[in-house]
Amino acid sequence: MCIYCTPARARVWLGWPSRRAMSSRPGNCLAGNVTTLSELAELIYGAYTPATAWAAWQVVAEGLYFSGEPDHIEAASPEQVAQKQAARQADVAEKRAWSEFLARAQARRIAQKMRATCKTFKS
Repeated sequence: MCIYCTPARARVWLGWPSRRAMSSRPGNCLAGNVTTLSELAELIYGAYTPATAWAAWQVVAEGLYFSGEPDHIEAASPEQVAQKQAARQADVAEKRAWSEFLARAQARRIAQKMRATCKTFKS
Protein backbone atom coordinates (compact mmCIF):
# COMPACT_ATOMS: atom_id res chain seq x y z
CA MET A 1 0.00 0.00 0.00
CA CYS A 2 1.35 3.44 -0.84
CA ILE A 3 2.45 5.53 2.12
CA TYR A 4 0.51 8.59 0.99
CA CYS A 5 -2.88 6.85 0.90
CA THR A 6 -4.33 7.84 4.22
CA PRO A 7 -8.14 7.73 4.40
CA ALA A 8 -8.46 11.52 4.40
CA ARG A 9 -6.06 12.00 1.49
CA ALA A 10 -7.64 9.20 -0.52
CA ARG A 11 -11.09 10.77 -0.16
CA VAL A 12 -9.80 14.20 -1.19
CA TRP A 13 -7.67 12.99 -4.13
CA LEU A 14 -10.40 10.79 -5.50
CA GLY A 15 -13.20 13.27 -4.98
CA TRP A 16 -15.16 10.99 -2.69
CA PRO A 17 -17.66 12.99 -0.66
CA SER A 18 -18.07 10.50 2.19
CA ARG A 19 -16.85 7.20 3.58
CA ARG A 20 -20.04 5.58 2.33
CA ALA A 21 -19.21 6.64 -1.23
CA MET A 22 -15.75 5.11 -0.83
CA SER A 23 -17.24 1.64 -0.57
CA SER A 24 -18.80 2.05 -4.00
CA ARG A 25 -15.74 3.61 -5.67
CA PRO A 26 -12.44 2.37 -4.18
CA GLY A 27 -9.32 4.20 -5.23
CA ASN A 28 -6.77 3.90 -7.93
CA CYS A 29 -3.90 4.19 -5.43
CA LEU A 30 -4.38 0.48 -4.69
CA ALA A 31 -4.77 -0.56 -8.34
CA GLY A 32 -2.55 -3.54 -9.10
CA ASN A 33 -1.40 -3.87 -5.48
CA VAL A 34 -2.12 -6.38 -2.76
CA THR A 35 -3.58 -5.43 0.61
CA THR A 36 -5.34 -7.01 3.57
CA LEU A 37 -8.90 -6.66 4.78
CA SER A 38 -7.84 -4.55 7.75
CA GLU A 39 -5.90 -2.11 5.55
CA LEU A 40 -8.77 -1.89 3.08
CA ALA A 41 -11.31 -1.22 5.84
CA GLU A 42 -9.07 1.50 7.26
CA LEU A 43 -8.64 3.09 3.83
CA ILE A 44 -12.35 3.06 3.03
CA TYR A 45 -13.86 3.76 6.45
CA GLY A 46 -11.00 5.21 8.48
CA ALA A 47 -11.11 2.47 11.12
CA TYR A 48 -10.90 -1.30 11.40
CA THR A 49 -13.89 -2.58 13.36
CA PRO A 50 -16.07 -5.64 12.85
CA ALA A 51 -18.63 -3.49 11.04
CA THR A 52 -16.10 -1.85 8.71
CA ALA A 53 -14.39 -5.19 8.08
CA TRP A 54 -17.73 -6.69 7.04
CA ALA A 55 -18.56 -3.71 4.83
CA ALA A 56 -15.11 -3.82 3.20
CA TRP A 57 -15.49 -7.57 2.65
CA GLN A 58 -18.80 -6.93 0.87
CA VAL A 59 -16.92 -4.66 -1.55
CA VAL A 60 -14.37 -7.44 -2.13
CA ALA A 61 -17.09 -10.08 -2.51
CA GLU A 62 -18.77 -8.01 -5.21
CA GLY A 63 -15.67 -8.67 -7.29
CA LEU A 64 -15.62 -5.44 -9.26
CA TYR A 65 -12.78 -3.54 -7.61
CA PHE A 66 -11.11 -6.26 -5.54
CA SER A 67 -10.65 -10.03 -5.40
CA GLY A 68 -8.96 -12.51 -3.12
CA GLU A 69 -8.95 -13.66 0.47
CA PRO A 70 -9.00 -11.49 3.63
CA ASP A 71 -5.22 -11.69 4.03
CA HIS A 72 -4.44 -11.26 0.31
CA ILE A 73 -6.78 -8.85 -1.50
CA GLU A 74 -5.78 -7.78 -4.98
CA ALA A 75 -7.00 -4.45 -6.33
CA ALA A 76 -8.14 -4.34 -9.95
CA SER A 77 -6.72 -1.81 -12.37
CA PRO A 78 -9.07 0.77 -13.91
CA GLU A 79 -8.93 -1.19 -17.18
CA GLN A 80 -9.98 -4.40 -15.42
CA VAL A 81 -12.83 -2.56 -13.70
CA ALA A 82 -14.01 -1.17 -17.05
CA GLN A 83 -13.91 -4.65 -18.60
CA LYS A 84 -15.88 -6.15 -15.72
CA GLN A 85 -18.46 -3.35 -15.90
CA ALA A 86 -18.86 -3.83 -19.67
CA ALA A 87 -19.27 -7.59 -19.24
CA ARG A 88 -21.86 -7.08 -16.50
CA GLN A 89 -23.79 -4.56 -18.62
CA ALA A 90 -23.75 -6.96 -21.58
CA ASP A 91 -25.03 -9.73 -19.33
CA VAL A 92 -27.87 -7.53 -18.05
CA ALA A 93 -28.79 -6.53 -21.62
CA GLU A 94 -28.82 -10.17 -22.71
CA LYS A 95 -31.03 -11.20 -19.79
CA ARG A 96 -33.39 -8.28 -20.47
CA ALA A 97 -33.65 -9.22 -24.16
CA TRP A 98 -34.39 -12.84 -23.23
CA SER A 99 -37.08 -11.89 -20.71
CA GLU A 100 -38.67 -9.53 -23.27
CA PHE A 101 -38.66 -12.36 -25.81
CA LEU A 102 -40.34 -14.70 -23.32
CA ALA A 103 -42.96 -12.06 -22.52
CA ARG A 104 -43.72 -11.63 -26.24
CA ALA A 105 -43.88 -15.41 -26.68
CA GLN A 106 -46.35 -15.74 -23.82
CA ALA A 107 -48.47 -12.91 -25.24
CA ARG A 108 -48.23 -14.44 -28.73
CA ARG A 109 -46.66 -11.28 -30.15
CA ILE A 110 -43.52 -12.85 -31.58
CA ALA A 111 -44.64 -12.55 -35.18
CA GLN A 112 -45.40 -8.83 -34.85
CA LYS A 113 -41.98 -8.10 -33.41
CA MET A 114 -40.27 -10.27 -36.05
CA ARG A 115 -42.13 -8.49 -38.87
CA ALA A 116 -41.04 -5.12 -37.53
CA THR A 117 -37.44 -6.34 -37.28
CA CYS A 118 -37.51 -7.77 -40.79
CA LYS A 119 -38.88 -4.51 -42.21
CA THR A 120 -36.04 -2.63 -40.58
CA PHE A 121 -33.46 -4.92 -42.19
CA LYS A 122 -35.11 -4.79 -45.63
CA SER A 123 -34.96 -0.99 -45.74
